[in-house]
Amino acid sequence: MRLLALGTLLALVALTPISARAQDSTVAAPEEEVAPPPDTSTDSTSVAAPRTEPGPPLAPDEAVPPVMVVLLTTGRVPDDVAAAAAAALVEQVRPMAGGRPVLPLAMDEMRTRLAACTDAPCQGAFLGEAGAIGAIIARLSRRTTRGPVAVTLEMIDPMSGAPRVTPLTGELVDAATTPAALAALTEQLRGAMFSPPPPPPMLLVTVNVDGATVRIDGTSVGESPIASQRLTRGRHVVSVTRSGYSDVRREVELEPGEQERLDLTLEPVVLLPTQEVLTDGSVGTRAQPEWYEEWYVWVGVGAGVLAVVGIIIGVVVATQPPPITPDPQGIPLPALHF
Repeated sequence: MRLLALGTLLALVALTPISARAQDSTVAAPEEEVAPPPDTSTDSTSVAAPRTEPGPPLAPDEAVPPVMVVLLTTGRVPDDVAAAAAAALVEQVRPMAGGRPVLPLAMDEMRTRLAACTDAPCQGAFLGEAGAIGAIIARLSRRTTRGPVAVTLEMIDPMSGAPRVTPLTGELVDAATTPAALAALTEQLRGAMFSPPPPPPMLLVTVNVDGATVRIDGTSVGESPIASQRLTRGRHVVSVTRSGYSDVRREVELEPGEQERLDLTLEPVVLLPTQEVLTDGSVGTRAQPEWYEEWYVWVGVGAGVLAVVGIIIGVVVATQPPPITPDPQGIPLPALHF
């Protein structure tokens, strides 16, 4: 019995580390199996979707009439083919536009309005209302569910709606081959493309004094002399300031493609005795000192004090008794007065 108890005790001691290790491995296993989240900070292409919608609207004075791309579908056109055609048209027309923005007509309501137009003046009026320089209209249609998609490209002017090219026709088989099939058609539009936008206006401001601060519409563009500034169409306010000179402010109206020069002359400020130039360059009224801060007041006070001191000294000297005359024998005697 003693041998049996001793054997049981040894077996328990031997199994204790094994169970402890098994418990440790059971706890650590979940930490090893948990995978870290994927790092997508360096993979921008995986999350960036192709941009086909129009960007933010331009400011009124910066707006350039865009080329509008319109996709109209009838029949059983697959959605992927229509999406591929819309994206391909924008990308292929943009290099031909000479700097004009190329925007797809993304609003269904506007597409419905344009599709309802049955004549050129109606289409042209729509483009004029939308503010476009012209439009490229792609009409997609398919009669059967298995046949190819027929495509017709038109290019029309605003207002009149007059066509700029003879309608171009082709076929689209699937979404993968749509860009290549459309490229053969859009390349034929290059020669009839709308005129490029005029260059922005330029303004050169010259000042007769170097180091003057030049501001356009309240924003500093540097100190004179400065280079020509690229501005937007419309009215601008130019102001020039420099310490010790009178400020100058002018308004100028600019048109696209115009190169304007504005010569400004600063006049030195003539200060009155009561004026001074402030730290910001403006002219202000000099602060008048108090009477006790004037130099001549203290000069007068000093002179008065010296005069009083001199009078006191003179009185003291005049009232002193005469000196005692010494006796020839060496004995001092008081002076005799008769």
